[in-house]
Amino acid sequence: MSRAVIAGYARTPFHFARKGKLAGVRPDDLAAIALRGLVTRLGLEPALVEDVLMGCAYPEGEQGTNVARIATLLAGFPDTVAGATINRFCGSSMTAVHYAAGQIAIGAGEGFICAGVESMTRVPQGGFSFSRIHGSEGRIHRSRSFQSRRMSPWVRPQKT
Repeated sequence: MSRAVIAGYARTPFHFARKGKLAGVRPDDLAAIALRGLVTRLGLEPALVEDVLMGCAYPEGEQGTNVARIATLLAGFPDTVAGATINRFCGSSMTAVHYAAGQIAIGAGEGFICAGVESMTRVPQGGFSFSRIHGSEGRIHRSRSFQSRRMSPWVRPQKT
């Protein structure tokens, strides 16, 4: 059984959501910068990477596609390098590490990059808003954002 080791790491800067200096930067672009930086610092040929496993807790908006695959291609990796986005909410990036270690242990690959990506600035916020709205007399109102308007036509809201 092969043993997995962590050979290096890279990270991007971070800033305040919605108002910070990175608010205009797409998450896949930022992830591509980290991927390029990592392989450059390690002197690693990107073609040797089997898969880029990227955790993303909120895969919506610009990070709603397979952000790992998009970032891999944006980083200039060959199209033979796979990319998979993993969503386990707060455990997404750690799950990526576990998947890669498991693949190495069973001999299904030798070189993986595990990463995490998130840009809360650029994720559409939806669902329920439990904050008190001015003039609502303390009632809870349903959010009128992106997600709540895109409900499946087969789902009927329950009457309360």
